[in-house]
Amino acid sequence: MLDTSTGRLRRAASLTLGLAFAAALVGCESAAPLQPRELSTEASQATSVLPADARFVAMMDFKEMAANEMTSPFSNGPFSIDRIDDEAEARVTEFVRVTGFDPEKDLDRVYLAVGSKDRPESVTMVAYADYETDRIAEFIRDNSPSELVESRYRDVLVFTATDGEHEMAFALAGGAMVVGAGSQDGLESAIDRMLDGGNGLETNEMLMPLIRNVAHNSSWMAASSLVGSGDAFGDEDFSAALRDIAIGVEVRSDGIRGSSYLQPVAGVTADDLEAMIKGAVAALKATTVAKDEPDMLKMLDRVDVRARGSAVEVGFSMDNDVLRRIADDI
Repeated sequence: MLDTSTGRLRRAASLTLGLAFAAALVGCESAAPLQPRELSTEASQATSVLPADARFVAMMDFKEMAANEMTSPFSNGPFSIDRIDDEAEARVTEFVRVTGFDPEKDLDRVYLAVGSKDRPESVTMVAYADYETDRIAEFIRDNSPSELVESRYRDVLVFTATDGEHEMAFALAGGAMVVGAGSQDGLESAIDRMLDGGNGLETNEMLMPLIRNVAHNSSWMAASSLVGSGDAFGDEDFSAALRDIAIGVEVRSDGIRGSSYLQPVAGVTADDLEAMIKGAVAALKATTVAKDEPDMLKMLDRVDVRARGSAVEVGFSMDNDVLRRIADDI
């Protein structure tokens, strides 16, 4: 069990990340005067493949994240992929040897979308990577269980796995893109959007303004209609006051930096939300434990909260020493 000091540090870090990553960038008339950017060609393609009814979208640039050991998904930092045992590591090593695909070197960016309110289980993924389709497919055929079925849809190679009521499908779409979904129907719809264009996430008038304001970052997320989502950012009062959010994080050699914006629900003003967030930060800073934790105080001192129009802007930074402490406590 974590001691009180460690628990407080992780709680403060979680709060800071939650504040910093959340950004309400909806395009209402009184919103903060942010500057949307044009999406890259890749991001435009990815959003055209993801479903229009998504409520949550995220992107991680694995190579940019890997540039800092403390943010790399392949290190022991707080952003790392779950540790694997020796047997699983041996399988990964064999996969790399046979296919020539090394995720640490060849995986670029992954885009993820979670479905609409009436289909919260629906997930669609678009990953960009450097791989050889034939070698990957051959490895899958030779090493996968019988439950994994190979097929083709519109001449795209598809693999579908079924486990009871649960289904997962993915497509090797040409040596640069992998498309995945929580069902074969969902994957076929994504392939249709990929081949035909139109009717994808780019038509979502709520999420696209959010995405355009954060898509230049190393990693980002955007979510809409959070009312009733409960403790998305912990048990702080302000979590229930959020409506739409976006997230942007920039990785640097010495840590992570970001600025973010939060849009409150109807009936809560930006000034109200600013006061809630500042109160939560002040409460943590006032604790005896916080005063004995210079890393925590340093992190909380860098949280900058201010109302802008109908939204609240939050800036933050977290140095590698803080990230290291979080990693040690996990």
